[in-house]
Amino acid sequence: MKSLIILLITLPTISLAQRNHPGIRYFDGGILLGGDTIQGKVGYHPGKDVVIFKNTSNLQYLSPSKIEGFYFSNGASFTSVAVQSNLDNSTHFFQQVVLGDSASLFYDLASKTYFLERHKEMTQINSKKPGRKPNNNLELVESKEYILALLQEMSNCKTITPVIHKTEVNQKDLSSLVSLYNDCLGAQHKIIPQIKPQSETHFGIRVGYELSRFKLKSTNQENTFATKTFLTAISPSIGLYYSKELGNRFRKVVFINEINVIQENFKTYNEISLAQDSMESNEIKLRLLNIRMPFQFRIPLVSLNSKFNISSLFELTPILRLRSESSRIREVGYNNIFYTSAEEPFKANNLNFTQSIGLGFEFPNNRDRDIFFDMQVGRKSIPITTKNDTGAKNKNSYISFGLRLSL
Repeated sequence: MKSLIILLITLPTISLAQRNHPGIRYFDGGILLGGDTIQGKVGYHPGKDVVIFKNTSNLQYLSPSKIEGFYFSNGASFTSVAVQSNLDNSTHFFQQVVLGDSASLFYDLASKTYFLERHKEMTQINSKKPGRKPNNNLELVESKEYILALLQEMSNCKTITPVIHKTEVNQKDLSSLVSLYNDCLGAQHKIIPQIKPQSETHFGIRVGYELSRFKLKSTNQENTFATKTFLTAISPSIGLYYSKELGNRFRKVVFINEINVIQENFKTYNEISLAQDSMESNEIKLRLLNIRMPFQFRIPLVSLNSKFNISSLFELTPILRLRSESSRIREVGYNNIFYTSAEEPFKANNLNFTQSIGLGFEFPNNRDRDIFFDMQVGRKSIPITTKNDTGAKNKNSYISFGLRLSL
């Protein structure tokens, strides 16, 4: 358990060192190279300002200096622009928002900043600037200086001055303003549609095993037999799952919901020496037929290559108990005379919850079907009522292994 937690903590650090970029979403599209368009699967990493391009079986990492731009078939287009300033003299990918003969509007995904382009010069439009708070700390504060920049850049069109004073730094207001400015000067322009990726959904089957350990905590002398050992179960499970991708434009978080049927059979046997020539033996069985309905979030950590990804898993699972059976066969012997009794020591509640964390290993294939293996460690409690021991509690840890195959 401790080693798994340490691994989960260190994996994000490992991922930063990977050349490949985890969690990138790929869309149909193309890249612009030498005036030509090359079609394929396109992914974009804003933080690294790198395009990952898949064409047939090749995987290419392209910087803004290598291509003129790229686009997605379902919306959004990016262009390489050379930025020259006192702090920056390099080429970056900018998302095209409005393209006009007199003025254009671009958006930098990395810094989340808009830029107005006129006469091949880029002017940053930002509503925040460095400023000092009352505690004298230097932080970003709200500023209206961008209004002055817009007034200066669009001074040759007085009719939109009132609009500039009402403009907020967002896509809707700035797009409308730049369009009005081009109209004012009689210039051609067009608004580029924003990317609207459709969330991918998958249905499939899941088969797996669950290794569980059950232990009763009791101060009742009659139940000390159960406090001395764990009951263990190796339980197969089978079910259906549904997954849906969430998150922002280019990175994905996967939400998964399942319905699994699992049968748990706990069994243990122990002997207790009572006194000379006397002993007690106990055989305990607990059989549970459950429907597991986990709600799981899968967050990408590391992408080692295009066919192998590692994700972290966080799961909350309600368990609906369809059937619960328990038995205890107690045998007490005195001077070779044995007395046997049977009872039902446990009564399990119909509903309880578990929580788990883990790792998942994804193997995408060429048919858009995912093969996903998961390994989880968690804690769960089987709420029970024990005979003549209302204060009894139990602790239960488990390891779950599963294989999901999308259909």
